[in-house]
Amino acid sequence: MQVADLVVIYPTYQKPDTVQETLPSIMKAAEFCKKQGLHVQVIIHACVDNVVYGYTGDLMDVLGDVLAGGGYHPFVLVTDNMSMADSRNMCLKLAIDRYAPRNILMLEEDHQFKDTNVLYDLVGMLDLYYGMQVGNGLRVGMVSGCMTCTVATMVPLNASEAADQSGRELYVPHGIPAVIGGSNSCFRAAPTSHWVSVLKGYDHDEYPVSRYQTRGLKFRNYHSGFTTLYFDGCQTVGNVGRGEGDSNSIKLWDEGYCASDPRSNFRGKDTPVPPVQETGAVIPPETIPEDLIYDFTLGGQIRVREWYFNSSKDGTGYTFYSRDRVQELIQAVRDGKVNAYGATNHYLYEALNKYPIRGSNVAIMGSVDPWYEAICFVYGGLPVTVEYNERATDYPGLRMMTPDNFYNSDIQFDAAVSISSFEHDGLGRYGDPVCPDADLQAMAKLRQRIKPGGILFLAVPVGVDTVVWNAHRIYGRIRLPLLIADWKLVESFGFTETDLDRDTGKDGGHQPVFVLKNNKD
Repeated sequence: MQVADLVVIYPTYQKPDTVQETLPSIMKAAEFCKKQGLHVQVIIHACVDNVVYGYTGDLMDVLGDVLAGGGYHPFVLVTDNMSMADSRNMCLKLAIDRYAPRNILMLEEDHQFKDTNVLYDLVGMLDLYYGMQVGNGLRVGMVSGCMTCTVATMVPLNASEAADQSGRELYVPHGIPAVIGGSNSCFRAAPTSHWVSVLKGYDHDEYPVSRYQTRGLKFRNYHSGFTTLYFDGCQTVGNVGRGEGDSNSIKLWDEGYCASDPRSNFRGKDTPVPPVQETGAVIPPETIPEDLIYDFTLGGQIRVREWYFNSSKDGTGYTFYSRDRVQELIQAVRDGKVNAYGATNHYLYEALNKYPIRGSNVAIMGSVDPWYEAICFVYGGLPVTVEYNERATDYPGLRMMTPDNFYNSDIQFDAAVSISSFEHDGLGRYGDPVCPDADLQAMAKLRQRIKPGGILFLAVPVGVDTVVWNAHRIYGRIRLPLLIADWKLVESFGFTETDLDRDTGKDGGHQPVFVLKNNKD
């Protein structure tokens, strides 16, 4: 068996005249690759049904005419009706078992290649760019040759190199995670290892069906650090959408494909919203649960005050950090301004001047406004926002993750900034689970994501040990040593030891900055 450089999967439900127009361009592109020494295999799945379409014979005649006498021979399957998801998964497994390809392209049959070099150039792009970090801060996961069937705003690959070695202009998307983490279902290519992860449910990219069925998965793709690289390689022919039949008696497509498809349960209705926007919030308890009082107070050593908040955002949607807002805050930092934390900003500026972060990947732990992301940009860092509530942005280079994505990833950061964040963990205020030791656990888990020798810039309220339910904790002589255990205290800014005995009431307004080093081997 010769290992294929690329397998093209071409399921067809379309009218015969559409297939007759698009399929020859694919055959010619595959034949061109063969002449260049690349092994490209095409798998055609003709999914036909006399009841709905009434043109089975015509479709088979078209396939025969297109394939007859050519110098290239595809693998052809003919079955009765099945959903596009089933078709693509069947062909995906077949491709892997039969051809062991390096790369796989999922293609819709109403897309025609603009030239014969498309597949040859595509293989080169996958070899060169897969896994590379691009302008929107993510890594290239999939490559799409269709720039028509997408709602993304495109920008050149980067400022200095807008064209590939093939001479094609390359683009990456900007916008909310559902867009920049997604990919067209009509032309979707990636290394086989990427597709295997999809089959196993790891969701590097959205499931290989349609952007309507799986919009929510694009958030997971985005939070896993992947985006899509685009080039202008094909054009649509005939209908955009699957099939012509009005019969819903036979299910040829997965429910929810799109509102315009005649076989969809959503025909004439709004396209379903991403699952992330359907999740309801857990209302934080107004007092410490009785069974947790002992653990929150460390056996009565820590006092309790009340100051209740519900900042869970009701679980709907996400906060958008616009390009204009980030640029506004960057200018404010350059002008020497401060935010609501006042003196803590000046302490952080001093710390960053002495312990530079230029060129470093920096995790921003907790964020309600991109102020500390802006500080990171001004000091030359590459920020990643880590926040319980969903965040999105169109600012180039700013990335977003939830704590689950962050702590379960394999990414290692050079540094982290946590300003007035960890004291909230475990109190439920921001929709997080109630847990007495969540702040300590978060600090311990953070060490796993920071490189050995990496730096954490930490600010928390200091004073007499207090749990101010559910606003925050105040760290004194009892809990502060627990919080920074296993980290090396390098230096502090704005802190004296007597601060630990200061009674700040429930406000906890004094937050010095501690520079901590990760001593993990």
